[in-house]
Amino acid sequence: MLTRSDMRFYIGGTSAGTVAGGFYGKFTQLYRYRIGITPWKLGIVGTVSNIWDAVNDPIIGAWLDHRKPGKNGKYAPMVRYMAIPVALVSIAGMLVPTGLGEFSKLAWVLFWSIFGDLFGTLFSASNNAILARVSPLSNDRTKIVFWNQIFNEAAGLIPQGIFLLADEKNMQRVQKATGIRYTFESLVITLTLVIGILIHPFVGLGGFVKEKVVVDEPEISFMRELTLVLKNRTMMLSVIAALAANLTVKMDEYYFFQYMDVGFHWFGKNIDGLNALAIFGILTSIPAAIGLPFTNKVIKRFGQKNVIQFLQYSTIISNTLAFLVGYKGQRFFFSMIILALSTFCRSWHGPAFQTMILDSIDEIEYKTGSRNEASTFAVRGVLLKLVGGLGALTNGVSLSLLQFDPEPVNGKVIITETFRKRAWPFYMLGPAVGALWQLITYSFIDFTGEKKARIQAELRERRALQAAQRAEDADRKNEARDADAAASPQAGDTDPNSDGRE
Repeated sequence: MLTRSDMRFYIGGTSAGTVAGGFYGKFTQLYRYRIGITPWKLGIVGTVSNIWDAVNDPIIGAWLDHRKPGKNGKYAPMVRYMAIPVALVSIAGMLVPTGLGEFSKLAWVLFWSIFGDLFGTLFSASNNAILARVSPLSNDRTKIVFWNQIFNEAAGLIPQGIFLLADEKNMQRVQKATGIRYTFESLVITLTLVIGILIHPFVGLGGFVKEKVVVDEPEISFMRELTLVLKNRTMMLSVIAALAANLTVKMDEYYFFQYMDVGFHWFGKNIDGLNALAIFGILTSIPAAIGLPFTNKVIKRFGQKNVIQFLQYSTIISNTLAFLVGYKGQRFFFSMIILALSTFCRSWHGPAFQTMILDSIDEIEYKTGSRNEASTFAVRGVLLKLVGGLGALTNGVSLSLLQFDPEPVNGKVIITETFRKRAWPFYMLGPAVGALWQLITYSFIDFTGEKKARIQAELRERRALQAAQRAEDADRKNEARDADAAASPQAGDTDPNSDGRE
């Protein structure tokens, strides 16, 4: 069973890791822009970084799975040790040598980006992998995923807050008030070092999580670790579902609110444009927050697959109803209310989905005797990045079908009649069609219900037998060692028939 100590150690460690990763991302973004690299060369950095991820992530995942477990398991030590490298990489990236040319600056950024991605993969793959080993029970995994999600969201605000407070205007005020000449860069470097060192003990707590799912895995090749991922039916179907969600037209909410002249009256004021988008964001977050406390009970009662599919049903129904209500005049306010109510179950989706992927590794263990947690999440991450590229493509195609031209004419973007006619159907029905494709894809997942319960029960029995066998083998080794020690003369012993003289 999952103990409070397990929860505290794991969540504390990963939340601190989120802080470290957040700072690394912010600092990386900062130094890329402040050392004067042109935007198109930053695009080169992003492309090379994605290619590196496609190669690096599966290899790191397979290497982590292929390692022999130590005293603290396979993955826990990586959770413990990754905070300091992330902080040091952040500092190194900020310390740009003076006098570098354009190419040298680009090479500098690429060098530290590659190291940052390497450390980030070691942490994130281990972090996800250990979730599947911290308990053999689905309910325990759901609990820890749920609380981890909440604390990680909170931890992610810390880097944002630091950067909000430590902007250049505030630093100028500090300099004027104190006479201390801190540049923004030197402050950032100091903050990185201090915070990185301070959070390391908290990350270290994550290293003491007990990996309770212990398996005597057969010896398999490095490449075999990678190919096992393709046998994970649940994981592969989840990627196909993400792919299917992009096989539809789309309308980015920014374009809709900015250019469709939508709005409503709110406490005597006319709210329109991006202000209406802000209100919409608030309205949709309230039901999701209300539904959050019921997450664990709902998933336990209905199962992960049903909860995930319920979100797809909700999207299809609510978007279709909102489309029928319309968006002109005050109707748009009622459409937003319908969409907001549908988000009540949105907060359940993340824990249900992640726990479903974690549980799917049990099926691989049942079939092959091996577990491949790190490889599963690493390969899935790469595949989802490729799917994200398809999403960007379909966004572009949708804007072309809408005949949208972002180039202003005489300082104003021209909105065509085609855009005005198609924007609302694209915005409402596009996601509904994507949800329908996902719903169909998820229906093929069969590692659920009684089948999953039976397999997980058999695995617990198998692991118990393996543990008993390990204990028996250890006892035999100890007995053999004691027998050898008793049979051999101890150092300094003398022959009882000897008088001690040669």
